[in-house]
Amino acid sequence: MVFFWGTLSRQLARSNKYGDDCMEILLAAFIVGMVGCIGLGYQSREKTKKKMGDLFDKLSNEQEQRQKIKQTLENIKRDLKTASEKLSFEQQQRQQVEQTLETNKRKLAATLKQSRNEQEQRQQAEQSLEATKRKWTATLKQLTGEQEQHQKTKQSLEDTTHELMMLSEQQRLDQEQHQRVKQSLEATKRELTGTLEATKHKLTDALRLLSNEQEQRQQLEQTNETARSKLTTISKQLYSEQKQRQQAEQSLKKTQKELATAFEQTNNEQAQRQQVEQSLKQTRRELTTTLEKLSQEQARCQQVEQSFEDTQRKFKATAEQLHREQGEHQQTEQSIKKAMRDVTTISEKFQKEQALRRQVEQSFRNAQRELTASLEKINKDKSQRQQMELSVKKNQRELTIISEKLEKEQAQRQQVELSLKDNKREVAAISKQLRNEEKQRQQAEQSLPEIEQELAETSQRLHDEQEERQQVKQLLSVTKRKLTTTSKQLSKEQQQRLKLEQSLKETQQEQQEVTALLEQQSIEQEQRLQLEQSVEETQQELATLLEQQSIDEEQRLQLEQSLEETKQELQKATVLLEQQNIGQEQQLQLEQSLEETKQELTATLAKLSYEKRQRQKLEQSLKETQELLNQSAQTSTSDSDDSDLNALLQPSKVYNIQSLRTEKVLDVPKGSLKNDIPITQDSWYGGQNQQWHFQPLGGADKGYYQISSVRSKKCLNVSSGLMDNNIEIHQSQCDGSDHQKWKVIPLDDGSFVIQCKHSSKVLAVSDRTGKVIQYTLRNANNQRWIINEITIG
Repeated sequence: MVFFWGTLSRQLARSNKYGDDCMEILLAAFIVGMVGCIGLGYQSREKTKKKMGDLFDKLSNEQEQRQKIKQTLENIKRDLKTASEKLSFEQQQRQQVEQTLETNKRKLAATLKQSRNEQEQRQQAEQSLEATKRKWTATLKQLTGEQEQHQKTKQSLEDTTHELMMLSEQQRLDQEQHQRVKQSLEATKRELTGTLEATKHKLTDALRLLSNEQEQRQQLEQTNETARSKLTTISKQLYSEQKQRQQAEQSLKKTQKELATAFEQTNNEQAQRQQVEQSLKQTRRELTTTLEKLSQEQARCQQVEQSFEDTQRKFKATAEQLHREQGEHQQTEQSIKKAMRDVTTISEKFQKEQALRRQVEQSFRNAQRELTASLEKINKDKSQRQQMELSVKKNQRELTIISEKLEKEQAQRQQVELSLKDNKREVAAISKQLRNEEKQRQQAEQSLPEIEQELAETSQRLHDEQEERQQVKQLLSVTKRKLTTTSKQLSKEQQQRLKLEQSLKETQQEQQEVTALLEQQSIEQEQRLQLEQSVEETQQELATLLEQQSIDEEQRLQLEQSLEETKQELQKATVLLEQQNIGQEQQLQLEQSLEETKQELTATLAKLSYEKRQRQKLEQSLKETQELLNQSAQTSTSDSDDSDLNALLQPSKVYNIQSLRTEKVLDVPKGSLKNDIPITQDSWYGGQNQQWHFQPLGGADKGYYQISSVRSKKCLNVSSGLMDNNIEIHQSQCDGSDHQKWKVIPLDDGSFVIQCKHSSKVLAVSDRTGKVIQYTLRNANNQRWIINEITIG
C-alpha cells in the first residue's frame, strides 16, 4: 500500500494540475486508505487497484483531448493564414482597381489638356478675327473719309459751275460795255485759255486719281476675299475641333463604361465602393465641368459664326457702297464732261468776242485817220478851228466820260482778276484732290481684274457649294430631327444643370453632414474593428474557458465519484472504528477534515457555477454585438442609398421619366383624367401630362414611391394587379395597393430601374409594340430610365 500510494503521489505531482486541494484530498484518501487497510486488509487492495487504473485511463483520455485541442488550434491557425492570404489578395485587387482609376484620371487629365489647347487655339482664332475686324473698321473709316472727300469735291465743282454760270451771265450783261475794252479782254482771253488748258490737265489728273481709287478698291476687295478664305479655313478648323470634341466625348463614354465594369467587379467590397463612389463623383464633376466648357466653346463657336456672318454682311454692304460710289464717280465724270462742254462753249464765245474786238480796233483806226484829216483841215481852216474846238471840247467831255468808264472797267477787271486768282487756287486744290482720287481709282482699277477673277472663282465655288448644300440639306433634314432631340436634351440638361447647381448648394451642406457621418462611420468602423478584435479575443478566452470547463467538469465528476466512494468508505470506517473502539480524538479529526473537504468542494462548485453564468452572459453579449454590427452595416448601406435617392427625388419637385432606349418620356394620352388609361411614350414637349411626382413612402414600405401624374394626379398602376410579363401600365386612382408602389434602383451609368413591389418586375418599353409594360429584370436599355428634374416657370 505504501508503495502504491507513493507511486500515485508521484504521478499526481508530475501532472501539476490539482494543486494544494488535490494534496489535501490525497492526504484524506491516504488516511482513509490506512483505516481501510487496518479494517479490510487485503480485500481493499484489489478495489484500489481498479480505481487507480480508472484514474490512469481518465488521465490518458485527458491527454488525448489535449492533443485534439492542439490540433484544433493548429487548424484555426491555418484558417487564419488562409484568411490573411485572402486579405492580401483582396488588397492586391484593390491596388489594381486604384491603378485603373489613376489611369482613368490621367486620361481625363489628357483630355482636359487637349480641351485647353483647343481653347487656346480658339482664342488665337478669335484674336485673328478681331484683328481682321479692326482692319475692316480701318478700311471702312478710310472709305468714309474718301466719301467725304468726294462729297467735298462735288460741292466745290458745283460751286465752280455756279460761279461760271454767274460769270457767263455777267459777261452777257457786260457785252455792250466790253465793246470799247476789247483790247484789254484779249489779254484776259489768253490768260483764260491758259487756265482752261491747266484745268484740262487737272481734270485728266483727277480722272487718273479716280482710276487709282478704283484700283485701291479692287485691292480692298482682294483683301476682303483673302479674309473670307481665312474665315472659311477657321470655320473648317472649328468643324474639325468639334469632331475632336465628339471623339473626346466618345472616349469619355468608353472610360465611363470601363469604370462601370470596374465597379461591377468590386460590388461585394463596401469600403472599395465608398472610395470608388467618391472618385466617380469627382470624375462626374470633372465631366460636368468639361461638358460645360464644351457648351461654352460651342456658344463661342456660334458667336464666331455670327461674327463671320456679320462680317459677310458688312462686306456686302461695303461692296454695295463701292458700287454706289462708282455710280457717283460716273455721275461726277458726266458733270465734269458737262463742265468741259460749257468751257468749250465759253471759249467759242470768247473767240466771237475777239472777232468783234478786231472789228472795233479797225473802226478805231479809221477814226484816228479821220482825226488826222480833220486836224489838217483845222490848220488849213482857222475858221473851222473854233468849230472844231467846240467839237473837240465836246469830244473831250466824251473822252473824260469814256476814261471814267475805262477806270471803272479797270477796277472791275482787277476784281475779276482777284476772283480768278481765288478760282485758280480752288481749282489747284480741286486738281490735287482729283489727282489723289485718280490715283486711288487707278489702284482700284488695277485690283478690279483680280477681283473679277476671284469673283468668277467664288461664283464657281458658290455653284459647287450650292450643289453641296443641296446634298447637305438632305442630310440636314435628317440631322435636324436629331438636333431637335439633342436640343431638347440640351435644354433638359441645362435645366438639370440649373437644378444641379441649386442642388449642389443644398448638397454642399449635405456633404458636410455626410462628411460628419463618414467620420462617425470611420469611428464606428474603428470601434467595430476594435470590437471584432475584442470579440476574437473573447472567443479565444471562451475557447480556453470552455476547455477549462470541460476539464473542471471532468474533475468534478471524478471528485464527486471519489467523494461518494470516500463517504462509503468513511461509513465503513466509522463502523469499524466503533467496533474497534478507536479514540474519539481521531474521529473528531476525521470529521473536521471531512467538513473542510465539503466546504472546499461547495466553494469550487459555486465558483464553477459563477463562471458558467459569466460565460453565458459573455456569449449573449457577443451575439448581441454581432447582431448590432450587422444591423448597423445594413442600416448604413440602406440609409446612404435612401439618402441619395431622397436627395434626388423630392416630393415638392416635378420630373419627367425618359426611356434610355427610345429617348421618349412617359405620357398620359391627351392629358386624360379617366382611370385605366394606358400610359404611352412620346417625345418631350413640356406638357403637364408628361410631368410626374415621386411621393416617398414610410414604415414597411420604406424605399418605395408612389408615382403620380401632375395633370391627372393619378398613380402608375399595373393593370388588375397581375403578375405576368407584358402587362400594360395604366393610370388609376391612388389607393395604396402594392401594385402602385415602385422602387427606384440607381445604376452605375446614371440611369434607374423602376421595380413594382407586388410582382418584383420592372417598368419597360416593349420592343415590338412600343407599349409601356412590366417585365422581368434582364438589364436591357428598354428597362432603364432617366429621371430629369423640371424647373417650372
